[in-house]
Amino acid sequence: MQGESSRLSSPAESSRAGQRRKRPAQIAISDDEDELSPPPRVNGQATGKKRRSDAVQLEVDNSDLDDLISEDGATPLREVASGDEVGDKELEEQLVDVEGEVEEGDRGRVGFRPEYQRGADGYVAGSVTRIKLHNFMTYDHVEFRPGPHLNMILGPNGTGKSTIAAGIAIGLGFPPKVMGRAHDLKSYVKQGCIEAWTEIELKGRPGKANVIIWRRFNREDDKSEFRINGEIGTKKAVSEIVRNFGVQANNLCSFLPQDKVAEFAKMTPDVVLRETMRAAGDPRLSKWHEFLCEKGADRRNLETASPSTVPPRIGSRDQTQTQVDALAPDVAHFEARKEQEQEREYLILAIHLAKANAATQQWKAAKEDRENVKRQQTAMRKKRQPLVDLQDFYVRKSQKVEANAAVHEEEYKDAAKQWKNSTRRMDDTNRMCRDIDDELTGLKRKAKRLEDEKQKRRTEIRQAEDILRQPVDDISDELARLQQKKRDIVMAQRAAANEVQDLERQRHDGGQRIQQLNRNIDVANRRHQQLSSAELQREAEARRFDPSMDWMLDWLEQNGSELESPVLKPPMISVSVKDTRYAWQVEAFTNLSQRSTFICQTQADYSKLLGFQNKQTTWKGRPLRVRLYLAMVEVNEQTCNPPRPCSPEVLAGMGMDAWAIDHVEAEPGVIAFLNERAGLHRVAITQQTSRNINSKRLMDADIRSWATANEINRATRSLYGRKDWQFQTEPRREARAFDKTVDQEAIRQCNEEIKRIKLEKNEIEAPLEKISKQVDTIRRRAEERKREAAEVDEDVEKLRENRKRFEKAKIDLERARRQLVQLENEPTSEERRKKLGQAKYKLLKEGLPHLETYWAASELTMDISTRVVEDVLRMAQCRADNTAIIQQVETGDSDLEEIDLRVAELTQRVKDTVTLANALTQRAADLTVDAPPVVKRLLRERRNQQKSVEELKAELSQVEADLELSVGIDPGIIQRYQRLSVKLGELKARVEQQETTLQRTVKQINKVLNNFDPALNTLVDVVSKKFSAAFERVGCAGEVRVARSEEGFDKWGIEILVSYRDGDNLAILTGSHQSGGERSLATVTYLMSLSEMARTPFSLVDEINQGMDQRAERNVHNQLVEVTCGSDAGQYFLITPKLLTGLSYHRKMRVLVVNNGTGLPDTQEKSNRWGDLKANLARYKAAHGIVAS
Repeated sequence: MQGESSRLSSPAESSRAGQRRKRPAQIAISDDEDELSPPPRVNGQATGKKRRSDAVQLEVDNSDLDDLISEDGATPLREVASGDEVGDKELEEQLVDVEGEVEEGDRGRVGFRPEYQRGADGYVAGSVTRIKLHNFMTYDHVEFRPGPHLNMILGPNGTGKSTIAAGIAIGLGFPPKVMGRAHDLKSYVKQGCIEAWTEIELKGRPGKANVIIWRRFNREDDKSEFRINGEIGTKKAVSEIVRNFGVQANNLCSFLPQDKVAEFAKMTPDVVLRETMRAAGDPRLSKWHEFLCEKGADRRNLETASPSTVPPRIGSRDQTQTQVDALAPDVAHFEARKEQEQEREYLILAIHLAKANAATQQWKAAKEDRENVKRQQTAMRKKRQPLVDLQDFYVRKSQKVEANAAVHEEEYKDAAKQWKNSTRRMDDTNRMCRDIDDELTGLKRKAKRLEDEKQKRRTEIRQAEDILRQPVDDISDELARLQQKKRDIVMAQRAAANEVQDLERQRHDGGQRIQQLNRNIDVANRRHQQLSSAELQREAEARRFDPSMDWMLDWLEQNGSELESPVLKPPMISVSVKDTRYAWQVEAFTNLSQRSTFICQTQADYSKLLGFQNKQTTWKGRPLRVRLYLAMVEVNEQTCNPPRPCSPEVLAGMGMDAWAIDHVEAEPGVIAFLNERAGLHRVAITQQTSRNINSKRLMDADIRSWATANEINRATRSLYGRKDWQFQTEPRREARAFDKTVDQEAIRQCNEEIKRIKLEKNEIEAPLEKISKQVDTIRRRAEERKREAAEVDEDVEKLRENRKRFEKAKIDLERARRQLVQLENEPTSEERRKKLGQAKYKLLKEGLPHLETYWAASELTMDISTRVVEDVLRMAQCRADNTAIIQQVETGDSDLEEIDLRVAELTQRVKDTVTLANALTQRAADLTVDAPPVVKRLLRERRNQQKSVEELKAELSQVEADLELSVGIDPGIIQRYQRLSVKLGELKARVEQQETTLQRTVKQINKVLNNFDPALNTLVDVVSKKFSAAFERVGCAGEVRVARSEEGFDKWGIEILVSYRDGDNLAILTGSHQSGGERSLATVTYLMSLSEMARTPFSLVDEINQGMDQRAERNVHNQLVEVTCGSDAGQYFLITPKLLTGLSYHRKMRVLVVNNGTGLPDTQEKSNRWGDLKANLARYKAAHGIVAS
């Protein structure tokens, strides 16, 4: 293969270019990148619609014709109208005849072999004759021509082999997702480039020119530009060309990219069947299968689950008939009850009408009685009229007397008001006179109080003068002496305080030093303890090694009591080896994760600690994400002391010293963990060299791991072929965790350090005790000086008090004299008493007129009171006379009151009866209007019957009693009876139609199945024979079979069964049961087996030989060459990064070597040894006598 590559930019330039062109990632699928799924055809014309037949009334409509049309445009099935019959012969010819008429003896045995349209140059129509890629994935520009048969594409990883497969698929218009890589088209543009284009040339049919399909796309979007033979084309036109040639890049059975190799084994049997029918065998298989799936589903909808396959509508018809018959007695009973209910409604209405008539009669009778009583009332009133007139006269007289009394009452009120006003004025005058008298009394008390104040000030003046006349001593000298003594005491106190401060500072410094020495002693003691314990040393190193382990150890120290059982520390801390010579050997058979594992003894503790995994926290001032190794073990005799491969005696006889676990000292849970996870109970160790150990004897004793003085050994047996032993030997590695011991020299040094610190502490403590005594002495002297200072202060205060008393007497004398002068200047009260006497006289003089008014008002009030009393007496007389007349009137009123009461009662009765009559009449009228026609008819028929309300109620009670004895029928039952009756008629008509449809559907299925089943068997038989033969040649077993399901044709599938070992049963190929190499072998063998029956012009598999062993790869290659280089095989692409030597070769093969990369030399530089690849290959073939082209 020739690769014309332009100069590539440097990695830095490519990175910068990629950054400049980088756009936001978008996940979008263009309309141009849909799956290639050719639309169904009608009479050779493409159509985008597919219609389905009715689920109940199955007919062969246009969709059936489309599904069953032949690949070469054969005549479709005749459209059948509803209810028409299709002749067996006509249907069989339309379903089977593709290549020609089928002989009568060949019916049911359809055979097919593909016949390619191959040109003179050997290329099959639709095969790839030329590929050109520009800026596509790993290529700047490349163009090459594959051969018509097997094309072996070779090259190292990363050179662009799989890019060729992607270029074929993308270039022919298939969506990117068929490659199993990126799903967006722009991902296939070479890094650093803006756009890419592909050009694929397909072999034309005989007599036709080749078809060249050109496609361009860019990084901006997923839109594409197509050209067909240089002319602008569409995605749809390209898809139509590809479909007509039979290219199936979206079928894993014909096009298997590298990233979808694993998906083939994961396909379910039904998917394998559909994809196989698309790629190989009779071209009508897929159409037949689709027809069977659709018609089979219709048949399941028409049939019931019973073995008799009775259509469901027949059962529905019979069930409906049974339901109608069961409901008939209830319907008859319902009709009888309905008549009784109508009779009850009639009686209720008749009772209402009778009640209305009775109420009307009662109203008329009450009205007549009231008129008779009113006439009696009028006659009695005329007889009592004179006495009533006399009563009126006395009533008027009483009213006149009451009016005069009211006038006198008003006059009395006015006179009383005048009297009250004069009385109020006199009271005001008296109150003001009392106020003047009170003030006069106050003036007397004030004069006495003023005289008392003057006498008090004179006394204060005499006392102050007595104090001032006493002699005053000079206290200045004594005061100066006491103040000097106080200053001397204060200076002595300050000196003592400074001395105490200096001593306290010395004592504080010494105390600080002693505290520091105590801390140093504690640190040295802890270090001494750590040096004395190897486990503490290991724990300290483990804490430094892993922050998560440090955090977990602290958590266990603080919260370990919350757990059900103690959590054991990791083996790197808790394990010690008794003999350090074996420490590196024991450690060599454990890994770091095992040595770092915290061991839980209960599931609850394990779950609790597992919750800390990946916890975000802060530890020692830094953020920490907790990552732990955890394990849960059961501690029992079986886990702590499991059986060894052999006895100690046998082990010693083979030169081994002991089992690795025997040298481990740890908790039982740790022992169980190392046995279970590291298998130390099966590891033998010795101090002898490997030359003295017979490894075969160890393996015969089932010992797979052992350690000698200079190396460790592991033996494993291969699972394939002869199952030979494989050995792994590693040199000695010094122990890092299990070899920690006690350092005696470090302990001695630590003891010396503790002794030195204690000696220094004792040297500091003796002076400190002396300083403490000095401080106590100084403080006692300071207390004595403090008392002396207090006594001096007391003497000074006494001197100052005497002096203050003399000064105070001066001030008091001056103040008392000043106040006495002010009191002497106060005015006298005689003048005020005189003014008050004049005011009182004036008030009394002005009050005399008010007194006269008071006496006049009093006399008037007495006169008016007399007249009021007379009016009261006259009113009493009138009331007495009126009472006597009233008694005479009331004596004859009893009869009149009875008549009045009777009239009122009759009037109310008339009102009540007319209201009741109107209400009952209106109620009867409303019921009559709303009554059903049947009730109205009964009223008309029985209107001449005159029955009372009691008679009608008796009849109603009898009817209601009969209704109570009868069982009520739900009206829903009657509705259901009516619905079921209608439904029964419809079902009877439709069951016949359904039976006809079902028979026709079964007949159509059988006709198609008679051709589909043999054709499918032919395909699978051919594939299975080739598959089995290929597997036998590699020493394995294989088979391909059809998996038919009773659940439906859509559940049919192809199962690939394989067995890779002697004695193993055949197992279905899946994505998980077999290994990667086994799946690859089965996949490529199955694809090869399809070659003879394949209909696709070319097939492709990419790196299918990865994971195979050499024997399988060699056999697969040789068979592939044999199959693909035959005269009946199409074009084949095999992409692989490697090939074995000595493989089969055929002249029809074409080997294409990918020479691509950033470091390619210039092919035109002749001085470059490897520049011209073609020239190098020519020289190599000439030197080795190779004549292949």
